[in-house]
Amino acid sequence: MSGHSNQPAVVAIALAGAGFVSIGLSLFGAYGVIPNIGDWGWLIGATLGAALYTTLMRREAPSLSRPDGVVA
Repeated sequence: MSGHSNQPAVVAIALAGAGFVSIGLSLFGAYGVIPNIGDWGWLIGATLGAALYTTLMRREAPSLSRPDGVVA
């Protein structure tokens, strides 16, 4: 990546990741693949989504200031 951050895209990725984890945990619990974790799937998914969002948004946005002496 070039250091640019597209905040709406980052939010969409984090929400999709959180939803995928939450729904996946619910389905795996319902089909007996993993022990049923009850109503904790949403909390685990939301926590992972927040961690993913924070990790992706740590990139510093490039500066828009111009070097000294440059005139538009």
